[in-house]
Amino acid sequence: MDVCELRLYVSGNTTRSTRAIQTLRSLCDNHLAGAYSLEVIDIYQNPKAARDAQIIAVPTLMKLKPMPVRLLIGDLSDTATLRSALGIE
Repeated sequence: MDVCELRLYVSGNTTRSTRAIQTLRSLCDNHLAGAYSLEVIDIYQNPKAARDAQIIAVPTLMKLKPMPVRLLIGDLSDTATLRSALGIE
């Protein structure tokens, strides 16, 4: 199985950002244990990264690998949509 490479863009230490991080980590730990990498980017601390990736809303999850690249925008609370975006059945 290919390693699932993820990048999550958040906006500071807000409740919404914290919830998105926790939801994503929990799902990945349960379904992709040892087969994923997650980079969390705070757009307040690193606005250039957000501009470079053309991020217009947060939280935004980018699944970089395996291909195809997918974007999921929102708080990630819909775990069925999140699993689908990550290719988890």
